Amino acid sequence: MPSHVPLVVSHPSSSRSTFRLQLTWFLLLLLSVIALFLVLPAWAGQQVYLVKDINPTTNGSYPADFVVGLSYTFFTANDGAHGEELWRTDGTAAGTVMLKDIGPGDRTGYVEWPTTVSKRLFFVADDGTHGRELWKSDGTPQGTVLVKDILPGSSSPWPRNFVNVNGTLFFAANSQTGKGDELWKSDGTADGTVPIKGLDALSQLTAASGRLYFTADDGSSGVELWASDGTASGTVVVKDIVPGAGSASPTQLTSVNGSLFFVVNDATTGAQLWKSDGTTAGTVQVATFGPTSVNQQISWLTNANSLLYFVADTSSSGREFWKSDGTAAGTVQVADIASGTGSSEPSQLTNVNGTLFFVANDGRTGRELWRSDGTLEGTLRVTDIVSGTGSANISALTATNDGLIFVADDGTTGAELWRSDGTTMGTALMQDLLPGPASSIHPELKFSGQHVFFGATDGTSGFELWALPTLNGSVGEASPPPNTPEATTVPATSTPVTATATPTTSSPIAALSYRVIDAEYSRALDRIVMVAEAPDQLHIYNPATHSTVSVALPRPPLNVSVGPDGRFAAVGHAGLVSYVDLQQGVLVKTLNVTATAADVVLAGNGKVYVSPASDQWVQLRAIDIATNTEVLHTGYSIRAGTVYKLHPDGRSLYGANRGLSPSDIEKIDISVHPPAYLYDSPYHGDYPMCGDLWMAEDGLRIFT
Repeated sequence: MPSHVPLVVSHPSSSRSTFRLQLTWFLLLLLSVIALFLVLPAWAGQQVYLVKDINPTTNGSYPADFVVGLSYTFFTANDGAHGEELWRTDGTAAGTVMLKDIGPGDRTGYVEWPTTVSKRLFFVADDGTHGRELWKSDGTPQGTVLVKDILPGSSSPWPRNFVNVNGTLFFAANSQTGKGDELWKSDGTADGTVPIKGLDALSQLTAASGRLYFTADDGSSGVELWASDGTASGTVVVKDIVPGAGSASPTQLTSVNGSLFFVVNDATTGAQLWKSDGTTAGTVQVATFGPTSVNQQISWLTNANSLLYFVADTSSSGREFWKSDGTAAGTVQVADIASGTGSSEPSQLTNVNGTLFFVANDGRTGRELWRSDGTLEGTLRVTDIVSGTGSANISALTATNDGLIFVADDGTTGAELWRSDGTTMGTALMQDLLPGPASSIHPELKFSGQHVFFGATDGTSGFELWALPTLNGSVGEASPPPNTPEATTVPATSTPVTATATPTTSSPIAALSYRVIDAEYSRALDRIVMVAEAPDQLHIYNPATHSTVSVALPRPPLNVSVGPDGRFAAVGHAGLVSYVDLQQGVLVKTLNVTATAADVVLAGNGKVYVSPASDQWVQLRAIDIATNTEVLHTGYSIRAGTVYKLHPDGRSLYGANRGLSPSDIEKIDISVHPPAYLYDSPYHGDYPMCGDLWMAEDGLRIFT
């Protein structure tokens, strides 16, 4: 390859005018398009700052219980003079004020359950006279007042389980000591704060499709699923799942696409996933997971892309990552992250613009950050913050407009603020606020739209209110740690321009005893997969330990492709493809092909695709792994030697045809079998191609 090469950037779904971008060499002075080794700070975006030193003592004010509403972020803090009270902030020191000294003097106001409803903040507080009662605030000191003394005098009715349903606050309280719970609602006035129905064991108040759902016991049906429209007559048991006085005790009520999902645990049949449309007939069991010793087999119910995602425990796969569309057939395991009966224990499922982020342990890298698009191929470990089997103690996963903010400990800087865009390179420490191994931050983050607020200490002030500013809700881009290779790209525009790039390489990370013919990376296993001759072998290299597992191959290898799940690889030979299990380090089978492989692609659909090396115009080979049968693609022929890459959607291949005439980028549809030639680029034959291409992780750009 020459030292200076043109770079072409194509947009696979764009129009003719935006299909390709060639970068000017002037732009290359500003943005590196080939891997560069740069000494960069941990965070190149916005910098965190101390909002206000609320309590100047060394202890700090310990801000907590953040909630967003009324153009402010509300929280509790102790300034050292008034006890723990309700505060608000707009991100400035001047705009950070205590709303009211509810507990007079240094007495704490015991603020709990802060919840925004329309243009009010409701919460529970104790002023020392009325007990713990319902309060509200409009964001001003004079507008922060007691709503109603539900249980007159200094006794407390213990309002709790606040939820906003169509602009009305619903909650549980006990207005008559010793006589059980009551369902209440409030419009923010004393007269509009009224009991709806007396029920016991009120819990799980949840809004779904404009209706209130909860669990309660009416004294005859046990603890079952209830619904309410805000009236006594409209507050009814949805279904007596365990007939009679027995209790189903539904938990984890979660609204998804018009349905309410919940969990029922039965000592005989085990954990059950249910859904309800609010009617008796429409309240049905979706799936059961069988009895085990685990008390709670189903957890972390999360709504994303109109599907339910959750964690479930089975005897065959352990506790793993699942999804459901509300049907038995559509309730499936997404990925067995810790293969076999072991459990990866996914937790903290967080929806970020349709991508699920979570924490899991694959048995090799400890508890680290993962992401998923709901497919096996799209379920990947984002990065290994603490290399090896150590865990990063990740917590407080919080969505922003452009990614994820969270707290992690890399073993060197302590628990600090991190961000991720879902890629390894885009996951980085934002700032070591308290330098050294000590931890600076409390694992509670709140994204307000303009800031991310949190409590932290820099070692100078106590534990105080800090903020990360955003640009219209976007935090920015994380830069990699020092000496980390980074490929920087420029999005395609409608104006093609030209550039040259000078590649640079890093120093070797290990000496190899063989000459590498081709290599790919398995992110799922954190392994470099290489093929070499003399002897003919596939090498599975562990960059953390510098150890290698080698697999003997039947013929000299020509190329290798790691599948989307990172657990299998296909090796191209002359007239043969080897199918290798990377986890076990074994050759599973050999597949026959009527060509010498110029390139091989292992897709996630049970097929291997081989681009022939010889002749001029040829057909792509598609081999079914299970049946070892071959078919040819339909449509226009391709030029022999074309190199292909699998699109992230798993439905198409893109190839760089470097023939003398013409040269172009081609697309093959592999969602059908046999695969079908779709089209070539609108710049057909206009520009030379280097013969290889790279796909952006989001699938929106192709580089060649």
